[in-house]
Amino acid sequence: MSQPQQEFVNLVTQIMERLGIQSFDTQATSYRFSFANEPAIFLCYRGEGWAELVTGADRLTDDPRRNTALALLELQGRQPNPAFCLAADKESGAIRVFHRFRFAQYHALDILDTLKALRVFAGQVRAVIGQSMPPAGTATGDGSERFKLNTHLRLQNW
Repeated sequence: MSQPQQEFVNLVTQIMERLGIQSFDTQATSYRFSFANEPAIFLCYRGEGWAELVTGADRLTDDPRRNTALALLELQGRQPNPAFCLAADKESGAIRVFHRFRFAQYHALDILDTLKALRVFAGQVRAVIGQSMPPAGTATGDGSERFKLNTHLRLQNW
């Protein structure tokens, strides 16, 4: 990927200043934010005015169970504004959480607030994955289940 646009570099500089970081690579296209016992979150330049906050490569799960996927979709649907997307790897079923945005419309504080919210949502996703109970649904007479899914959900494959 080519060098990041100047607007992205300016945004990253503002973020680093807020975090008290004075020395960093201004030509990088990805920045890692690590938190204890949580997946890393990356701020990535995606080109043509787009950037993304995404959970790290250690992934949130390797569990491709259908019930888990439905529970995750239900969790995503309860967001007041679906700001975060779930991405599922087709082969492994690994789940990532991400937020893609036009960086020209954001300030450092917006990104830091979004980063905090992404950490909370990723924690909720991990809790859904970790629970052994089936997702909320209604059992029908024949034993099948119906799930109420938000039609505006975005489950994307990467």
